[in-house]
Amino acid sequence: MDGTPHGNPGPSRGVGRPDGRPDAAGGPPRFTGNAGDARKGRGRRGKAKPPSNPGQVPKPLENAGAAVGDVGDDEEDGEVYEEDGFTADLPEVAVVHPPGTTHITGTCVLMCPPSERDFRSRKNDIELFERPVGGERNASDETLAVKKYTRIVDNVTPDMVRTKPALAMTASYLYGLLDQRAEVHFMIKSKFLWDRLRSVRQDLSLQAITDGFAEGLLEQMVRFAVLSEHELCEEAATVNNPDGHNSHLNVEQLAKTLTSLRHMYDDRAARGIGTERPHAEAEMFSFQLLLRIDSHGRYNVNRSEMLNDLRSARPAVLLSHSVQLALAANRAYHANNIFEFFRVVQQSSFLQACVLHKYFAKIRGRALEMINATYGKQAMPLVEVARLLHCSAEEAEALAAHHGLTVQKRHGR
Repeated sequence: MDGTPHGNPGPSRGVGRPDGRPDAAGGPPRFTGNAGDARKGRGRRGKAKPPSNPGQVPKPLENAGAAVGDVGDDEEDGEVYEEDGFTADLPEVAVVHPPGTTHITGTCVLMCPPSERDFRSRKNDIELFERPVGGERNASDETLAVKKYTRIVDNVTPDMVRTKPALAMTASYLYGLLDQRAEVHFMIKSKFLWDRLRSVRQDLSLQAITDGFAEGLLEQMVRFAVLSEHELCEEAATVNNPDGHNSHLNVEQLAKTLTSLRHMYDDRAARGIGTERPHAEAEMFSFQLLLRIDSHGRYNVNRSEMLNDLRSARPAVLLSHSVQLALAANRAYHANNIFEFFRVVQQSSFLQACVLHKYFAKIRGRALEMINATYGKQAMPLVEVARLLHCSAEEAEALAAHHGLTVQKRHGR
């Protein structure tokens, strides 16, 4: 999955791998539903933990991979999110920096430090994909256990942070899980990868790794987050389904990862360093622009944010096909031009269409309001409504009824 344009998303594409390896046999992408932003995912909120040194304000890490993202960054309105089952119950520890450095250099060559694996085994915190098939609930080994994300970054020693080869191995292993255990729902796989990939990002941050290696890992994370957001759009967390997909947290981390990548690209360009993936920066920037076309769910968008992004972008990126397509989608959406909007969708890459899917319900609703104002009580052929909205006749009928538009199922009836 390289994110390059390949026409209209077809039913042959299922749940794929961000690293470009073959897809698993997943269901077809759903581009006709309207539930993508109808339900809001909600995480549990908890109070921030007090510092381990009472009476002192904990000092943030200086230059410790600031471009990769903060080590603990889920704060909103003064409270800290405790994602559904994602927070690790690990002992508090302090970052130990070698003299004259501001970051740590990891020495762990496994996917999970043995000390963490043993600790979580004692705490009954070994998850499904970390256990041997048919094995004991708390049994795991170095080929299955994957380091879990935790906000606590005190007392971190080199043996607790993974090396570059270990991080690459971890990412490859995690994406490989998408092709395995077909009986396990994608929701469960996505939640596991969401947490473990975030831990990979944290290890990059602790070591201040911001080179092409880090760019490649973060780009894969962005593609997987976009894919998950679309595939799980109809399974959002609600009061009746608290274990569903938390869209707000997923989009929040997606936006932060894109911002981290933007800093890396800018830093590389400022130093005159080229890239082995010339189209990746444009692809990532297009995702950032597409996410900012309009507010969706609990992700609020200020129109000035897109303008600020465009002002700071380099000409080569602005003129790329991916970015020009994102700008065309933005123009069509805000002009309420549903024909042009879906024409852009047809020309977009699969992952770009996954992001644009968030706006299908809104632009269809606006089109129906305009039709209703024009036709009044005059019935409009259902087949024409479906063609206009780019959806099935059944869905078009339901949408028309919701917006008070009278339709006729056959001409002359």
